[in-house]
Amino acid sequence: MAASDSATAILHFRHQTFEVPAGMSARDAIVRCHLNPETVLIVREGELLTDDVQLQPGDRIRLVAVISGG
Repeated sequence: MAASDSATAILHFRHQTFEVPAGMSARDAIVRCHLNPETVLIVREGELLTDDVQLQPGDRIRLVAVISGG
């Protein structure tokens, strides 16, 4: 892990990658990336997380688009 990774978390959404400061909530990180937190699921190491979880240094988070229909 590079030195810059120690204070950041990485978010992956589709073909985009975002680097955000560690310590913020997942919801705040999603908003910071200009995404709607109501439209994604937050996954870390295969575990579904709530949006209030605090991102840790070196986290690699996958954001999965929520699909709904009628």
